[in-house]
Amino acid sequence: MLALALLLPPQHVRPLAHHNYREALWKSLLFFRAQRSGDLGPDNPIPWRSAPSFASDGADVGVNLSRGYFDAGDYVKYAQPAAFTLSLLSWGALEFERGLRAAGALAELRAAVRWGADFILQAAAHVERRCTYYAQVGRGAADRCARPSCKYDHGYWGRAEEYASYEYARQRRTYSIDADRPGTEAWAGASAALAAAHQLLARDDPPYAARLLQVARKLFSCATAHNPLNAKLQEALPQVSPQYTSWGFSDELGWAAAWLYDATHEEQYADAFKVGMRRGEDRWWYEGFAASWDDVNALAKLKMLTAKPGYAEAEHLRSSLLDYIRKWRKCSGETRKMTACGLCYAQKWGSLRYAMTSALVAAVYATHFPEDKAEGAPAAEWASGQLHYLLGDNSLGRSYMIGYAGRQGQLSYPRRPHHRGASCPPASEGGCDETALCDPCDSPWVLHGAVVGGPDETDCWNDDRSNWERNEVALDYSAPLPGLLAWMLSLEAGDSEKRWPAQLPLSVAVQSHGVLFRQPQATRGVFESLGGSPLAVGALLVLGYLCYSYRQRASFQRGRGSGRRSHIHFKSMPPRDVEIDSDMQDSFSDPNEFSQPKGSSSYTSLTSPYLQNSTFGLQEEEGLTFGLHPRVDDEHEVVFRTSVSPRGHIEMRPPGTAVSSELSPLHRHTECPVFRSRRVIPSHPIMGAQVMWWYSALAQAKEQVQSNDARALGSPSSQAGAEWATSAELD
Repeated sequence: MLALALLLPPQHVRPLAHHNYREALWKSLLFFRAQRSGDLGPDNPIPWRSAPSFASDGADVGVNLSRGYFDAGDYVKYAQPAAFTLSLLSWGALEFERGLRAAGALAELRAAVRWGADFILQAAAHVERRCTYYAQVGRGAADRCARPSCKYDHGYWGRAEEYASYEYARQRRTYSIDADRPGTEAWAGASAALAAAHQLLARDDPPYAARLLQVARKLFSCATAHNPLNAKLQEALPQVSPQYTSWGFSDELGWAAAWLYDATHEEQYADAFKVGMRRGEDRWWYEGFAASWDDVNALAKLKMLTAKPGYAEAEHLRSSLLDYIRKWRKCSGETRKMTACGLCYAQKWGSLRYAMTSALVAAVYATHFPEDKAEGAPAAEWASGQLHYLLGDNSLGRSYMIGYAGRQGQLSYPRRPHHRGASCPPASEGGCDETALCDPCDSPWVLHGAVVGGPDETDCWNDDRSNWERNEVALDYSAPLPGLLAWMLSLEAGDSEKRWPAQLPLSVAVQSHGVLFRQPQATRGVFESLGGSPLAVGALLVLGYLCYSYRQRASFQRGRGSGRRSHIHFKSMPPRDVEIDSDMQDSFSDPNEFSQPKGSSSYTSLTSPYLQNSTFGLQEEEGLTFGLHPRVDDEHEVVFRTSVSPRGHIEMRPPGTAVSSELSPLHRHTECPVFRSRRVIPSHPIMGAQVMWWYSALAQAKEQVQSNDARALGSPSSQAGAEWATSAELD
């Protein structure tokens, strides 16, 4: 699986310079933060989601279901679309891990998956009791009922944290399926989600991943053992309709079997795949219509086709899958039509989700079968075109991702989504009710990363909060985006490796208070992991220096010593540790050779009294990370900038404005602002303590290399031994 994850997409598909895929990726993940329920913890980055919510969910059945994800612009928790979303998030990460690592977003995506997987485990707490599974919490408006009470959760327009004040809050309850009321789609969907999460999280937390797989097996057994009459989910759980009426479950059975086969390599799941796909409505021969939460046919076949070991009937799957991809690529058949601006339109309700999920199918296929020039190359080009339509390349200058306006801020984006929380003013300004729904003004909060439903077949779309067909947001609308954006970033990373030399003699200097610290030779592994960028390596040391007085003791400890030594593991490269010890030496060495003598060839040290107990700004689990410039508020963002000048700075400036030529540090106190200043640099995983703000400088440097040679970065010569310097000023 690791080898597959490192495959590059076809090289003829090119990232576009006017798009910032890293920003879009981080924002797409930020949306899932906004959709979390329960106690969000101290690292919550959403300013209008501060207090716990729905703490009593599941109390009526004796299970804590307070967490999980809200489905859309409301507060209902539906099993099937949520499980589908988790599966796609995991799949995108497994296929395009390289792109996520390049953006420093892998840890955040894993956290998003784990949040949802935790909820599924809780929902399956009683699965041993005749396959009881809690498939829904709350419910949407009932069909054909005009009474106010029939609106159920949809009758409440307000903040998640204030739901208890709702007149009909006591009607909120937990709904289950079991052997007597079988919900094959929900069981199988949850099984697929856990099996996918198992593969994503196995390296970081083996015991947790093993539990996920254990429950996934049990849920799949429930899905295959019950439902002799092939009833659909709404027959066992009427409350799921009309919002999520199912059209069948055979594809979900295949989807779960494919994930379990890939996770376990057990032939029983290969056999179950075909049996499941042919059960009920028989999806074995049908290629599928529009990949989505209710149609995972193409997804299941692609997953089984790429699973290891190979599947005996792979050619049948490939033929059926290519039929699906061709129809979407040509935008033909059934209700598909190509809009004038380039969207392959299939259905009016959430039109973008179908195109984006199908684009992910095409991207994964093209990545796995680069030798298929006739089908893979056109599929990749089509997938890229659909993604870029959503990001704003649609002749309308409109991005359908909230908060994303392009690299230069040139695009418009939705400002009045159908979303309760984002539409409510700050709590200090009073209550929130349905007047916010009808308010024609922009939402007071930017719902970063959310994807709205999308335009009609004429590319027409209105920014109208009351239009839930085209302007609501939902988990499954955004589910394919992290994978697609990581695909673009994996290609971008591949291009950067071609532009930068594989090896370059390098020295890094860090200068502050008039004292120069020099690293004569940077470790090759670190250098190569950063795409060969001397600026990046230099900025790593700059950031370490900026934080040198963060604490007298190491900030990260892995159970070693007395706190006078810190071990921060790099997992994005061949294993190495950054070791800072009481001898004031910082070294790069093999983690299994901490005791090797300093004379060893793999030991390189930098000794300075000014670097005592310094702490690098690295994320412990993921190694080097980077991401968005953190926003202080809607008016300012914080930027750590290492320029070609070279100087390192931390500054606050309005988003999108040019960096001033005269810069001054924002902080001068003894504690490292990267770790300690929650107001200026919020200490949460997305935009805080574990983000490297020098990445923007690296991007700028690479752009400059495209038009100049490496000497444009300040190298005095191109000869061996040429030195590169990066400095930082603290006052």
